[in-house]
Amino acid sequence: ATGASAWRAVTERMERLKRTGRRRMRITVDGAEVEFTAPLVTLTYAQSLDGSIAAADGSAVLLSGKESMHMTHTLRAAHDAILVGVGTVRNDDPSLTVRLCAGSNPQPVVLDSRLSIAASLDIKLLSSDSCERPWIMCLPMAHRNTTAVRGLEDAGATVVTCSAGADGRVALER
Repeated sequence: ATGASAWRAVTERMERLKRTGRRRMRITVDGAEVEFTAPLVTLTYAQSLDGSIAAADGSAVLLSGKESMHMTHTLRAAHDAILVGVGTVRNDDPSLTVRLCAGSNPQPVVLDSRLSIAASLDIKLLSSDSCERPWIMCLPMAHRNTTAVRGLEDAGATVVTCSAGADGRVALER
């Protein structure tokens, strides 16, 4: 969905959440204030016609146009947090900030079972003044690496130990 149809879909979803959710929130969509209740969970991504989200070599490719980028930033402003995997942080070095509309930055949450992000303390999420410092979710074995934890915490990150799922990565169901 793009343009007006995308806004209709977002607005309809927010209205549904308003009727069934627990916490009230307000955002402005196309100049109109919309109230809804949290939790508001939105999955967003861009893909090419062949279903890819990156180039064959894994490098980032601009797949979104001006309208969808504005909508993405409006959605960021409406959410409390934004969840990404460590691969996105390593490959794209995102700032995960609200830049194309008014609003507050969401809290970045990074899934990093092994704390591999500690090898790249120069990433935007840990070094840019415009970025919120991330919460990094890791496994207990990674949290025992006190050097990695200390380096991330010194850079402003919050390191959170999570249980492992059946696949050996951070469990999302708890």
